Amino acid sequence: MRQCVAASRVPVLAVLLTLLAGCDRVFGLDEVKLEETNFYTCNCDCSRRVIAPLGGSVYTSPGGVFISDVLLHATGAIVDGPVAAPFNGQTVPWWQVSFDSGPSGWIVESSLKNAPETRVTKASNVCLPAPYNPYLGGGGAPSFDDLQALCSGVVADEAQAAIDAQLAPLGKFFCECGARSAVVSDQFDASCTQACPDGKEVCLVAGFDPPDPTPALFENEVLQPVSVCTVSGDVQISAGGRTPKRQPQARGELQVRGRPCAPGAACALGMSYQLTSDDIEFDSGSIFASDPKFVDIGLSGATEPDAINMGSLLGFYLGEVRANTAFSSLRARRSTQLKGFYVAGRNTEGLALAMNWPSRVCRVSGQLVGQAVGDGDEGTLDAQVDVALDGLIVNQPPVPNAGLDRTVECTSPSGASVTLDASGSTDADGNLSFYEWRRGAQQLAAPSASPLLTVQQALGEQTYNLLVADRGLSADRDAVVVRVADTTAPQIACNAPATVTPSDVPGKGFPGPSWTATATDACTGVASLTASGVTCTGPGQCKAVPSGATLTLYQTGGVGNVIRWTVQARDAGGNTRQQTCEVRVVKK
Repeated sequence: MRQCVAASRVPVLAVLLTLLAGCDRVFGLDEVKLEETNFYTCNCDCSRRVIAPLGGSVYTSPGGVFISDVLLHATGAIVDGPVAAPFNGQTVPWWQVSFDSGPSGWIVESSLKNAPETRVTKASNVCLPAPYNPYLGGGGAPSFDDLQALCSGVVADEAQAAIDAQLAPLGKFFCECGARSAVVSDQFDASCTQACPDGKEVCLVAGFDPPDPTPALFENEVLQPVSVCTVSGDVQISAGGRTPKRQPQARGELQVRGRPCAPGAACALGMSYQLTSDDIEFDSGSIFASDPKFVDIGLSGATEPDAINMGSLLGFYLGEVRANTAFSSLRARRSTQLKGFYVAGRNTEGLALAMNWPSRVCRVSGQLVGQAVGDGDEGTLDAQVDVALDGLIVNQPPVPNAGLDRTVECTSPSGASVTLDASGSTDADGNLSFYEWRRGAQQLAAPSASPLLTVQQALGEQTYNLLVADRGLSADRDAVVVRVADTTAPQIACNAPATVTPSDVPGKGFPGPSWTATATDACTGVASLTASGVTCTGPGQCKAVPSGATLTLYQTGGVGNVIRWTVQARDAGGNTRQQTCEVRVVKK
């Protein structure tokens, strides 16, 4: 067996690879220098169904009365939870589960695992918290165990909270961010030089190249555009310059993160992956002579967001995962040991990704883990994993359509009724699940299977953000701008009779009848109303005096005269209307 050594000046990725040489422990990780590292990767699995691998006890309520035990590998559907309650002297999370073979009740979380039928995996690039982040005043470098604890602790809690907040109307999900998932990055991301928004402990590397990068809250991670591809194929593994007796086959899932490229256009994507492989065995004369067989092999990892620039060629979209942008966590177990181990690595060469969304095929080939160069004299190990995997795209993100920007006429002092319509949204797999509308950060209604939502909007412009998700929790967003405008002038009523007679006016300077115009406005109300511009068309002299909206008649001008005046109304929005009023002088 090779010697385990202190790692005070060896890159952490190379140090972790020494575990492949049989070391159970690497000393000095707290001294590893990681000045430019400020994010890591966690994989979180969320599912509506669970399995109790070792069985478990079911109770009437969290910490309540015992009902019965469930058998090994019992499966069931999540009904409610999590609820914190005592169990064996500690406060732990409980879940209500309806087991397929009965009963239905509450069981402690430690008895449960995700069932594969409805599992959705999210690979999240998480900003390092302040104690480990040199850009936030941190000084200590995280060990692999530190990152594992973060993934299964605060990240798992945040993932569960985000799922509960966003998907509560659709049923409960059970989330795990297991110890297998942490992958340390030795890269820098500008968004992780800032503290998490809203004082959160967990936030994510910003995706989709925002103009002013800020860390994203975990809620934004739950529902993103992801194409899921099931893959299988060849793996080429070498360790310490040696290869297995027979190279294994691998299988698993790629998640291509980002909107599918538009026809003929380039796009930037990210990628995560969860793979398992066949057992491997090295020659007994190798460095693994004491125990050359490895089992339960898995590889998980992710690229940086938007790290893959895709371009169109012969119906495919091709892109390169540039060197040092894919970070992987390899887990395995020696055949004679119960406890597994983890190593971490990154690609030191480019890795090719090919996607054809219309044909539903994908391919990834090249180096997932490159050589980690350490000081070989003291026992560090070079390792390399190359893959050639082909597969089928089993789920594509929906294409949201919030409709065209539009203007709606104001109909009342509270604005107008606006119908938001996402019925133009599509999904290549035909599995649209729900629609959600927001106005800014405000959720206008619970997620719904209906694409229509009617809301009341005040005068002015609003942006409505639409989220459309499918049953695989792949989602995308669109927005529509609605302007409620007041372009309608007030309606005017003259409130004057059609005719008057000379005798209706007393004469000698005394006022006769007066008529006051009125106006109504549906939206902003009438701001001003005035009468002016009096004219007489008959043979005699007339006299009528306007004051505000009122016209007072002093002399009719005789039979046959027509008295006209103008009434003007203006609303608070500046819309004006003029109307001519008239009264004819007739015989009594």
